[in-house]
Amino acid sequence: MIDQNIYDSRHLEVGMRLTVPLRCACPSLRQLNGGVRYLLSYLITWGDTVGDIGRRFRADERATLEANLLSPDDLIYPFTPLLVPMKSAPTKDEVFVPPPPLMVYKYEDLERATGFFDEEHRIKGSVFKGVINGDHAAIKRTKGDVLNEICVLKNINHSSVIKLSGLCVHEGIIWSVYQYANNGSLSDWIHYHPMKKKKKKKKSGMETKVRVAYDIADGLNYLHNYTNPPCVHKNLKSSNIILDGEFKAKIVNFGLTRSAADEDEGLKVTRRVVGTQGYMAPEYIEHGLITPKMDVFAYGVVLLELLPGREAAAMTPVTMDGEKEELLMLWESMEEGFLEGEDVREEIEGFVDPCLENDYPYPFELAFALVRLAMSCVACNPGSRLSMREVFVSISMINSSSMDWDPSLETSKFRRRLE
Repeated sequence: MIDQNIYDSRHLEVGMRLTVPLRCACPSLRQLNGGVRYLLSYLITWGDTVGDIGRRFRADERATLEANLLSPDDLIYPFTPLLVPMKSAPTKDEVFVPPPPLMVYKYEDLERATGFFDEEHRIKGSVFKGVINGDHAAIKRTKGDVLNEICVLKNINHSSVIKLSGLCVHEGIIWSVYQYANNGSLSDWIHYHPMKKKKKKKKSGMETKVRVAYDIADGLNYLHNYTNPPCVHKNLKSSNIILDGEFKAKIVNFGLTRSAADEDEGLKVTRRVVGTQGYMAPEYIEHGLITPKMDVFAYGVVLLELLPGREAAAMTPVTMDGEKEELLMLWESMEEGFLEGEDVREEIEGFVDPCLENDYPYPFELAFALVRLAMSCVACNPGSRLSMREVFVSISMINSSSMDWDPSLETSKFRRRLE
């Protein structure tokens, strides 16, 4: 692995980007005939044996050896990938990697980390930037009940979900220490607010937007299908998504998160509807219905918001006739038949182009696929929406196609269109 990188393996530093090959393969015809349906990529760690790995994943030891062209006498080494042939999909318990235990910090440590909570360290509101044990961290002061968020995050370990590293209780106030994301919130990135004197981030190309959309879907798919118990975020919006230095998106703020309803419990309903205008699903507003489909709806809104850089909800201007301002939801502005008809290309380009600021061209098929996915997520009827698993599969395919696309091939055509 280290041969594929320019760094000396004995002098690695925080912030270096390493290339890590992932061994990936599909079952051969022989394996399929033997009942194998999946080849799981497993990273070998200290003390592992092929037999132990096979027992963990219900895989035949001999079949595992054959899948990796190994003999029973061959040695396997830590930090190398192994293909594990499986006849059924791995369970949540098999693939779950427990998060590290939460740290308990002293208040004095947080004071030193933030320069005694100096204004220069303030990120926003009651959140401060600090350095603890050499690592940057976001330190949040919370008055109220944070037990729900702690209970959710202490059992989560996923790259698209914010990591809670520790807590501090001082004079009845809880301080939560999270990983730091230095590119701020997705909302700040895609919207320009002159009154806040914040400049729009430069990295606004279509490829980056697709990657951000992929990360968000990855995190939601994990919450819906791989946490125990599965949970609904309930408060997904662009301001609750943050971006790290590599523009990796992470979902934050789990104060409203609830466990998802299962078949035995039936539907979950609440009388206390809490959320942000523009992101709440119709069935939640009207009936207080809580299901994973409300996160799917909010994801569709974020995707519609991300593409053109528009607000999820905005006030309509006062007309010449004196009509009053009205709150217009972005998802409601997408008229029925938007993706149909002879003018679909012009409509898609008119919807998506403003966000790119003439950065570079993009294939129409890519924009069309993104808008179509967003529209399928914001269907008024939750039964007509995709599941988050289906959304993740779709955005994964879109993300893969965007990585294979070379913008330079369409530069001349794009410039002619601008002229």
